Amino acid sequence: MALMSRRTFLASTALVGVSCLAGVVRQRSAFAQGTAPALVTSDSARPTIPYGVASGEVTSHTAMVWSRTNRPGRLLVEYATTEAFKQARLVQGPVALAVSDFTARVELTDLPAGQEIFYRVTFQDLADPKMLSAPVLGHLRTAPTQRRDVTFAWSGDTAGQGWGINPEWGGMRIYEQIRRLQPDFFIHNGDYIYADGPIQAEVKLDDGTLWKNITLPEKAKVAETLEEFRGNYVYNLLDEHMRRFNAEVPQIVQWDDHETTNNWFPGGMLDERNPRFKHYTVKSHDLLAAYARRAFCEHTPMRFDPHDPERIYRMFHYGPSLDIFMLDERSLSSASGAPLSPRSRGPTAPLASISSRLIRAGLQRGHSPGEGCAPSPAGGPAGPWGGRGVAARGPADAAGLWAGGRSGATPVQAGLQKYAWHSSPPLPPARPAPLRAVQLARGTASSSRS
Repeated sequence: MALMSRRTFLASTALVGVSCLAGVVRQRSAFAQGTAPALVTSDSARPTIPYGVASGEVTSHTAMVWSRTNRPGRLLVEYATTEAFKQARLVQGPVALAVSDFTARVELTDLPAGQEIFYRVTFQDLADPKMLSAPVLGHLRTAPTQRRDVTFAWSGDTAGQGWGINPEWGGMRIYEQIRRLQPDFFIHNGDYIYADGPIQAEVKLDDGTLWKNITLPEKAKVAETLEEFRGNYVYNLLDEHMRRFNAEVPQIVQWDDHETTNNWFPGGMLDERNPRFKHYTVKSHDLLAAYARRAFCEHTPMRFDPHDPERIYRMFHYGPSLDIFMLDERSLSSASGAPLSPRSRGPTAPLASISSRLIRAGLQRGHSPGEGCAPSPAGGPAGPWGGRGVAARGPADAAGLWAGGRSGATPVQAGLQKYAWHSSPPLPPARPAPLRAVQLARGTASSSRS
């Protein structure tokens, strides 16, 4: 992480840049994304941050900060432990170029544990370093180093089955409901986008009325090119609730199938006899998955593995009470859709073995392997929403809330084949903290129709 002093940075920029940083509205309500602070005059010559900011993979002392701009620019992140940004530090991040769809991320390090962190993001124009974007604010809370209750929410399946952002119904309201709970973090359990689910401008409902979606050209058809996959992520960020949520709640993300196409598997081909795939011209699962993986990694606040930047399965510790294992059972699935076992043979067998060892090693951190590893409590088919839910015993798109600790490992699931295992070392008997999961909302993670 490249650090530079605030004085050095300000001295290298023009007055417009200084006023851009100094004129920030420092209230939590300013986290509405893509909105310039009151004292910053709109200027089309500046870089912009139209899709807000996000943080992710927060530990006791580190956090990832992500954003996207509209032109070649360098990511700059200023952060502090107060909303007034006293004694703030400034991090000079990487450049955002077209090759990454103008996205960039930087890791904040040496953060204080269990602390509120306030940050603001700007982009410096590479063509004219004196030009800065208007800043956008964000907030996160680092993991503790002492035992305490941990609260997180999880959900999945955003903007699926043709139900997109409908302003008349309030947009993606579920994100606002979760944001208000202020969990320590949020796990997106997969189907972050529906690359195989076009969003039409209007959908006729059973009562004859119209459901009216905001849409984009990239969402008007199934995704088959890198630009179309990228457009699916941009589409979700058109929703103000999601942008506000991203700015205030750190995320941990994994993928399932719809980031690529329905029930894809390595080496597979789309079945032309299936009407579901009649609109595809690209038939190779591997080609679609390559585009999908690139777009997923670009547009989510993941921490890249330096040896394998596109690796999705990973593990990290959230303080002393919680270990989190993010698996990738799509890349490891067979033609039948069943996950491969560690004894599987073929090109994905080594990865299956790695995932198994990852979980086993983590479970040995405080208790014996396999303790508490039971199938997630999923509900049955959920009517028109389809799929299965976890703990909420409702639709796949329901959100769950977890608080406290529990000895053993529990798979958290928002749909089939997308597990995030959570291992929490045993707590002392005098301080029980049972697992609690509640349904937060019904309907999809897009505009709720219930």
